[in-house]
Amino acid sequence: MGRKQKQILYGLFFFAIFLIFVFIIYSLFFKPKPSCHNGIQDPGEEGIDCGGPCVPCEVFKLQPLRKSEVKALIYPDNTLDLLASIENPNDNYGVKKFSYKFLIYGDNDFSQVSGESFILPLEKKYILETNLKMPSFQIKKIDFEIEFPIENWQKIEESKVNINLLNYNISQNRFEAEVINSDNRPYKDIELDFLILDENNEIIGTLKTYIDYLDPNESKNIVLTLPPLEKAPSKVLLFPEVNLFEE
Repeated sequence: MGRKQKQILYGLFFFAIFLIFVFIIYSLFFKPKPSCHNGIQDPGEEGIDCGGPCVPCEVFKLQPLRKSEVKALIYPDNTLDLLASIENPNDNYGVKKFSYKFLIYGDNDFSQVSGESFILPLEKKYILETNLKMPSFQIKKIDFEIEFPIENWQKIEESKVNINLLNYNISQNRFEAEVINSDNRPYKDIELDFLILDENNEIIGTLKTYIDYLDPNESKNIVLTLPPLEKAPSKVLLFPEVNLFEE
């Protein structure tokens, strides 16, 4: 083999090494990674931005959460409760975490109260923010917003928290109640939301408390101080909250 041919072979060899090096650098640092938000069907996806490494394609067919009954309950002691009703009409999927905001408007003023929650399949629940100080301006309007990434839709089979209100008694500013776990499984980190209604089934007050743990068929007594209601209470409804996504 002549000298020139050897030089060509050596050149081709080092050029191949260079190409391999460039390919490795490109693959590690510059090659676009498959995206679940690029509007095209990448390798491994079953549809555009869904299936495979992305959210299941059936998520795009889910109905949105429904919001209603956003209101402020203003009490004579210059405190207020904020509440909003939300409903998930989907029977297999819930939202494992969402952010929410109560937006409070005056004539030229604005404030907000924010937090996080979740919602189970077919659940109707109330978001409560209780015992808040009245803003320094007169409230003209209240809006309620929910926000979460599409990845937070999650399939879950268990969708009902079976905790019930056995009995209750209201005396002056004192609320006494007994709740029971009617399920055959224990619950932990339980939030109990109570709505207080008048004789016309209008919400006139709210209460919120927490229980660490309830064994199957276990009952517990609760004593809470009522907000200063302006109307006589006629009925109390319980909305128990347990994050089954974390069970």
